[in-house]
Amino acid sequence: PLVFDGAWVPTLPARANGIMPFVANARVYLAEDITAVAPAFPYAYSFASQSEFYKMVKEVYDVSLTLTPEQKNIALFWIDQGNGVGYTPAGHDMLIVTQAMEQRGTNLALAAEAYAKACIAERDATIVCFRSKYISSIMRPITFIQDHIDATWFPFIVTPPHPEYPAAHSFVTGSVMQAVTKVLGDKVKITDHSYDFRGWSPRPFNSLLQAAEEAGISRFYGGIHYLNSIKTGLNVGRVVGLRIGEIKLHD
Repeated sequence: PLVFDGAWVPTLPARANGIMPFVANARVYLAEDITAVAPAFPYAYSFASQSEFYKMVKEVYDVSLTLTPEQKNIALFWIDQGNGVGYTPAGHDMLIVTQAMEQRGTNLALAAEAYAKACIAERDATIVCFRSKYISSIMRPITFIQDHIDATWFPFIVTPPHPEYPAAHSFVTGSVMQAVTKVLGDKVKITDHSYDFRGWSPRPFNSLLQAAEEAGISRFYGGIHYLNSIKTGLNVGRVVGLRIGEIKLHD
């Protein structure tokens, strides 16, 4: 990992090394994504209470102390840990796409295009996102909060082992849902039953992009991402997804 003030370091509880540090070198589908990166992180590191960096982290801390039942449900619904207890993030994305097409009644040709673009977006967005993460290498909330605000604090969900900026859930899911929206339209309503098997209530959305927005904000409620990182991830992910959605695959 890079070493500088405010840099990412392995986090509790496992203090695991960063995952996928070399995914930036993987082959992308679109030429525009070969060198694409998210905008530079906007705030200089500072633990002064009036600094933008401090206020950004304090926002995560303050919200974590007053989480509503609905906010907790959102954080848990999108945790996507795999490991036999749920879907991976990519698996959840693809199940949403599948449910959208089933609930809409999509024909085979349109389904083939939607799956193709969803998977192109999943791959390219992951590569661009993790390339950006290891360039910026910004520390996670748990590191700053325990060092400068509350030594006993832990986030509502476990912090994954990779740098903070940009937020991957909003980036990758935003890209996938934007690409599929270009195929299926922007008024596709969906009820996500991904975690019925765990006894959790299904979550309704008025559009695929609304589902991506909730995926992003779930990480804020979970205490593992800054709000700016989520917004940037969603915005840049949608740019990647839009390029993919506009690929002409048929006459």
